Amino acid sequence: MYALQAFVPNLRDVHVRLKLDNSTAVAYINKMGGIKSPFLNSLSRTLWEWCVERNIIISAQHIPGKENLVAYSLSRDFSSNLEWSVDIDIFYQITNMTFVPDIDLFASRLNAKTDCFVLWRPEPGAMAVDVFSISWANLKCYAFPPFSLLTQVLAKIRNDKALVLFIAPMWTTQNWYSPAPSIGSRTTNPTASEGQSSYFAAQPRNGVAGASKGN
Repeated sequence: MYALQAFVPNLRDVHVRLKLDNSTAVAYINKMGGIKSPFLNSLSRTLWEWCVERNIIISAQHIPGKENLVAYSLSRDFSSNLEWSVDIDIFYQITNMTFVPDIDLFASRLNAKTDCFVLWRPEPGAMAVDVFSISWANLKCYAFPPFSLLTQVLAKIRNDKALVLFIAPMWTTQNWYSPAPSIGSRTTNPTASEGQSSYFAAQPRNGVAGASKGN
C-alpha cells in the first residue's frame, strides 16, 4: 500500500504490476481478499479501494527472495537511529517562543512535527523528496537536519530568505556554527515579524533552537 502511494500517487488509468516475494500477499492481491486472515482481507480491500478510485488495475507476481535481494534487504534495514526527533513537549515550548511552522523539512511520517513534511526518499504523504530542490521562501519551516547538512541548510536559509525554526547542536568549533548568528540577531522578542531577523537560543537536550529569517 505504501509503495503504491509513494511511487504512483498521482497516476490514473494505468496497470501496475507488483513483484513480491511473499506468496500470501500475492494471493490476497490477485484474489482481492481472502477468508483465512481478516487483517489481510481488510488490507487488500483498502488497497483495491484506493486503486479503484484512480482507475488503477493491479496484479501481483511472485518472485523468489533470492532474486529480489535489494528490496529484501531494504525492507529489513530499518534503523531507529535514523529517526531522531525533538521531544514533542520541547517542540511545543520552542514554537510557543517563536512561531508555529507549517512544514517539517527533514522528517518522515513517523516523526513529522507538521502535517506537511519533506523526506529524503519517496513516502506516502511527503510533499517532496529533495528538500534542497524546493523553495523555502514564503514558508514557515521547521528543520532538524542531519548534522552533516547544517552548512547547506544555513546557506539555503540565506539564499531563499527563508523563515526557519531549526535545531542544531551547540558545537562552537564547527565551521558551520559561526554563520548562524549572522543570519539572525539574538533577541528576547519571541515574534519573528516580516523583514525582522530573529535568533532564539535554547538548549533542549544539549541542542540549540534557532528561529532564523535569512537576510
